[in-house]
Amino acid sequence: QLPWTETWHTSGRERKKDFEQLALLCQQQGQSSLRVGEGEVRLLGKLDPGQRAAVEAALSRLPASCLWDGLALHFSQESFKEVLASDGQVLSTSAGIAVGKQDIFLYLPQLDAHVIAHELGHVVDQREGQLCLRPPWGQAPYLSRYAATSADEDLAETFAVTMLDWRRLQALDADGLEKEPARDKKLAWMSRVCPDLVHGPY
Repeated sequence: QLPWTETWHTSGRERKKDFEQLALLCQQQGQSSLRVGEGEVRLLGKLDPGQRAAVEAALSRLPASCLWDGLALHFSQESFKEVLASDGQVLSTSAGIAVGKQDIFLYLPQLDAHVIAHELGHVVDQREGQLCLRPPWGQAPYLSRYAATSADEDLAETFAVTMLDWRRLQALDADGLEKEPARDKKLAWMSRVCPDLVHGPY
């Protein structure tokens, strides 16, 4: 197992692995790729047939315009970021982390389509110049409780929900929020960066 680096924050302790080392470890464990539209997504790490099928199914629900050549998904069997209590007890484990403009690290025991889409949202934002730093991100309405924690999580959650859970957006319409300016701006951004927007089988 790779060593941890621990830091302290006002909210508690956090520890994480070195992502350069983790990338090398995943690469040593296995390399393959998936053709999605005109692009090819690199898969790094050891995936069993069921996990690979789940990844392929998740990517098929995402717009090909956001799955560009060079995008790399790193699959880790070991946890790479954790929040700890003062006594060292693990409070939470990150299911995924986006690093830069093309790398996404995914914790295999918690792998699912929403995590992949959420982290892809962070990568798309990085490629767009961190639009999360400007309104309407960080403004209500939010599509999940987690989206309300910060502007960058608002963008990533909005991206994931737009791609995978169109019914939740329809529920916002039912609540009379379709004229909410912040919501309209968020969805307009989604349509611009993903012209081939996929709403799923809803």
